[in-house]
Amino acid sequence: MIGTFGLPEVLLLFALPLGAMAFLAFLVWLGVRTVTRQRSAADRAGMAAAERGVPVPPEVFLTDGHRRPRNTLRTGMVELALGFGLVAALLICCPESRLWGWGLVVILVGMANLVYWGLRGRQEWDEARARDMELARRWAASADEAEKPEAGDS
Repeated sequence: MIGTFGLPEVLLLFALPLGAMAFLAFLVWLGVRTVTRQRSAADRAGMAAAERGVPVPPEVFLTDGHRRPRNTLRTGMVELALGFGLVAALLICCPESRLWGWGLVVILVGMANLVYWGLRGRQEWDEARARDMELARRWAASADEAEKPEAGDS
């Protein structure tokens, strides 16, 4: 096998899949960590509000039902950069090989995400932002109502 392929191609044959798996494992870990921190922050905010006597709207704890859509613009830009970087690295490392074609796959996926952002993603992102702002307004209004003294209190 080493006779027909050069040493850089053999190393890339093993390094690329292992690197991709390590990168995917890192992304999964990062996603789980982010969700855990967001839920923990919402729980702390809700508990602090409850301790002050501020009514907490139930939407604060409904994180799964009000999930923010993926930011396909950012994802598409990152995928384009990764794809171009992969093509450049493979062309520099192994110019006679055709491994650089895998970078084109990543570039095409990035372009698909950018097209989706243009067609629908921006609208979904704006709708989610409007929902978040409305939730924040309602929560602030309920906090203001809780802090107002009642008519019989002096």
